[in-house]
Amino acid sequence: QTFKLANEPKLSPEFPVPVITEQLIRGNLTIPEVINAVKDPAQKIKIATGIASQLVMQGRYEPRKEILQSLTIADSLLEQFPISNNSKELSKGLKLIHDFSVTADLAFFLNQDKKLYSIAEQNAKRSAQWSIQILKKQPEGFNDIQNLSLAIEDAINHKVFSSSEINQVLKIISPFENQSRTPWLEKNYQRDKVLLRGSFDYGSRFNGLYQ
Repeated sequence: QTFKLANEPKLSPEFPVPVITEQLIRGNLTIPEVINAVKDPAQKIKIATGIASQLVMQGRYEPRKEILQSLTIADSLLEQFPISNNSKELSKGLKLIHDFSVTADLAFFLNQDKKLYSIAEQNAKRSAQWSIQILKKQPEGFNDIQNLSLAIEDAINHKVFSSSEINQVLKIISPFENQSRTPWLEKNYQRDKVLLRGSFDYGSRFNGLYQ
């Protein structure tokens, strides 16, 4: 029954994950067994991240082994997740990367472990890679600027962008450095589009471009 719940992609992780962690506590399951039982690659990442999130939120830095194991598995699966040209798949991937970054960064904040820092940094490099590729290729139909902005911020916060990469990004999106902006940029960064943050309808104009 636990495996069946874990394989339901339409269910929010808040439903199957507590059931999974209860089984882990009782010793009836291991984290690799749960992940191996999940069929869809994106769902595997979601469940592994969800397990780590609940363990970190409830135990802070314990149980260390299971927290590190779930984060390591999710990180490994994210590394295998392809950067698609499909706008929906790109949006899905960015969301998975962001959700993982929240948990990985919190885990390191609560437990200053080198392995946890390495995982968080690796994910920030992934954020940088995805964001640069999206900005360069500007896939048709892609409009998930919120998750793209979060990926850029994650990379900046962890200082994983090189100076040349920052210059590359600025030359693509900056109105001050690029006078011949593409229709993709004009559409996604219109003045009246507001980049929403939090649960309230507030944010910055131009879809957060100048920020």
